[in-house]
Amino acid sequence: MRSKTIAIAVVIVVVVVTIAIVYFRKRKREKRTKSENRKMYQDLKPSENIKKFIKCYERVGRDGTPAFEIFTNHDGDYELGWGHDFKANGERVTNAMLAKTYTLDELNTLFEKDLQKAHNRGLLHFEYIYMTQEMYDALISYMFTTSYPKNVCKLLKNGADYKTV
Repeated sequence: MRSKTIAIAVVIVVVVVTIAIVYFRKRKREKRTKSENRKMYQDLKPSENIKKFIKCYERVGRDGTPAFEIFTNHDGDYELGWGHDFKANGERVTNAMLAKTYTLDELNTLFEKDLQKAHNRGLLHFEYIYMTQEMYDALISYMFTTSYPKNVCKLLKNGADYKTV
């Protein structure tokens, strides 16, 4: 009877130790992977995937074409290209601008400037926050279309997990 009890106790100890080793190895691997994939906000740049996504979302034509001429959006504001909002950027639209048809190169340049403005708005709030490229891209997409998210800033600065946000 006593030898059975000792054998059962040994088996339980071996199982518990094995589970603990597997758990801590897995956790160490996950921690290393997370820290390797995260960079500071200021060191990240918009990926090609998010550029394609924003262009697809902000397109005017069904084939993904941008607006080559200035048009009025649903809010009554002037827009051009892939979501360039003149009012949000503090720009005035002149009659000459309304009459002009823009080239694809001009629209791409404007799009890149708008992405840079979204990144710079984020620098005010997220400069020292570590995040993955995917988290950064999602944030850039949000800021590109809506300006900057004040509530998200507060959550991230207070150490909220990205799943909470």
